[in-house]
Amino acid sequence: MKLNDMDRAELDGLRNQHRLEPEDVRELARDPASSLHRHYDWDKDRVHEEYLLEQSRHIIRSYKIVVEIEDIPVKISRYIPDPVAQPKGPFVETLSLRDDKNKAREAVLSKLRQTLHDFNTARTLAIVLGLRDELDELITQVGLFESTVRRSGRGPEAAATH
Repeated sequence: MKLNDMDRAELDGLRNQHRLEPEDVRELARDPASSLHRHYDWDKDRVHEEYLLEQSRHIIRSYKIVVEIEDIPVKISRYIPDPVAQPKGPFVETLSLRDDKNKAREAVLSKLRQTLHDFNTARTLAIVLGLRDELDELITQVGLFESTVRRSGRGPEAAATH
């Protein structure tokens, strides 16, 4: 989402002691004259259905299992987003990916790309707040691991326990 100058001015106008409350933004945006109004979907039926789907995704992501890897119990999500599907698409049983090394790599790479994006966002924040050095090495290590996974065709053998 790209905000224009009017959007930013409205948000700044709501700021109270360096804070913005989501409820205040929503209430301002209800007014069709608000610059922020266009960023919302005001169709209650469609929004409700999307909210229910998001709750379904949350429930799916919350289903955890314990997998034994070399006698070490590891807690993972039973289902993860299908690495080759569209965003917000179906989920796939995590352990089923062991049988398809390409999908397994895509799943790990997808999560690593998300992690790198999050780390880079944190790094930008750390630069602004004077904490850059603490994150740089970690970001480098995650990037190296991503490269290794991209080139690798190996995956650990796992046995699931519930």
